[in-house]
Amino acid sequence: MANAIQDGAMDLTRGGLGLNILNISVGTTGFGTVPSPNLLKDVIRTAYRNNCVVVAARGNGINEPASTVTAPVYPASLNDDWVISVGASGPNGRHKDMNNSDPNYRPDRYESSYGTDVDVIAPGTTALVVSTLSQNAPQNAPQVFNYGVPTTSPDPMGYTTFGGTSAAAPHVTGVAALAMGMINTPGNSANNLAPEDVEQLLQFTAKDLVRTVATSTYKTPTEDPNGVTGWGLLNAWAALEYANTSAYKFIHTTIRPNNPPVLVAQNKTIAFQGNYFNTSTGTAFPALQRYTANVYRVRTTVQVRQPNGNSPTPVPNPDDALLRVWSRNGASNLWGGTFFGAPVILPNPEPEIMVTTPSGPSANSFYYAQLANQNTVDVEGYAYLVTLPNGTNVWVPRDPNAGVRMDLTFYTYNVEKDFQYRRSTATGLSSVAYPNPTARNLMVAYEDRPDNGMPTVEVWSVTGRKVQQFMFPAAVSTGSRTLNLALPDLPTGLYTYRLTTAQGVSVGKFVKE
Repeated sequence: MANAIQDGAMDLTRGGLGLNILNISVGTTGFGTVPSPNLLKDVIRTAYRNNCVVVAARGNGINEPASTVTAPVYPASLNDDWVISVGASGPNGRHKDMNNSDPNYRPDRYESSYGTDVDVIAPGTTALVVSTLSQNAPQNAPQVFNYGVPTTSPDPMGYTTFGGTSAAAPHVTGVAALAMGMINTPGNSANNLAPEDVEQLLQFTAKDLVRTVATSTYKTPTEDPNGVTGWGLLNAWAALEYANTSAYKFIHTTIRPNNPPVLVAQNKTIAFQGNYFNTSTGTAFPALQRYTANVYRVRTTVQVRQPNGNSPTPVPNPDDALLRVWSRNGASNLWGGTFFGAPVILPNPEPEIMVTTPSGPSANSFYYAQLANQNTVDVEGYAYLVTLPNGTNVWVPRDPNAGVRMDLTFYTYNVEKDFQYRRSTATGLSSVAYPNPTARNLMVAYEDRPDNGMPTVEVWSVTGRKVQQFMFPAAVSTGSRTLNLALPDLPTGLYTYRLTTAQGVSVGKFVKE
């Protein structure tokens, strides 16, 4: 399993397959917290650092006590940045438990494991999920515990029911892959969605199953303290709508601090839970060995609408409203600030910066900060000056005075470019398209006049991507007009066309055969 994850996640130049996303519908509770490096943890971290999104099943409890159902399952319960942890929903769209099952399928009586690491839930019941049948499945063996193996002979068409969080995770993987396909550009990885971007998109578009009244603020951990449903039920339509690049942007920005580091704690006793090697200084720290350290905070106020020192303007277009901002820890190199106490045990020393204002809920939280077109954002991270047994001082994770990166994603919206918004409010223009379905050419007929200017027709895929655009000269006279769209190379599928003139916008759907 570790070999498969590493081979999939590593880029092509280093002998891997260069995958953008991995689905892991397996897990184990036998992970433990041991001082020695753990292979599964290491390869999941490797996938994350290679910008590969990892989606993992949270696990299933079958006639087990709650203490077992809530036990961590790995890799789903690893560092939240690294993994999108998926629980299961039942036939009613809520948390899958023993009573929320398919009454016609006895093995469907299980409870989706849960905990504060759950990000979203998705369909995981045999009443809703059908999949292709494995050629290796027993053909007439009675069903005992293996979800997806039929109780009798296989369906003659090669399909069977499928359940458990192993079925829920692929739903999330599929939606994530569709969203990434709308935005990612081969050869331009700097602007592709990071794992944090994908996780945030799926979270804030999920159907909230905790609050009965929608609000404009983030959901706090106290509203789902047991992590039963996380951010809610996966919403494929909303996720793709909010990944529509014509109106929404995921802007990656590296912030260079504009304030010097500040000493916030002196002579703290720290230890690393596992063996830790600091790549910036080449220093090895054995597990659980105690050290004395001073803690420094680096805090920066980011100007959203103007350059920040040697950092670019995060949101250069004044018409783009800033909706949300979150940290991209995979590209940052400072730690979070919850490591206080005596002594401090650093469990997983990983980059973890924090957006602290205007409304970050708590230190070290992955919850996004909800913005109202904010013009400034505060971000902070921490560094430790550690005294070694020989008396020398070294920085971990790095010297805060040099080479610090605090990477953020700014998520923006432009209402004037929102295709869905303009479609619902456009007036004054109507059109009809034929033949529908069409095998080659599409004719768009409407009423035109010379002062309407040059008409434009855009063709959009069902996922919200503009795939073709046609421009025509202005009409020479007033009356009926037909535009001929040549679409011989357009793949088979469902499409939307958008006709725009000075008179307004008209939208319709057609099928390409």
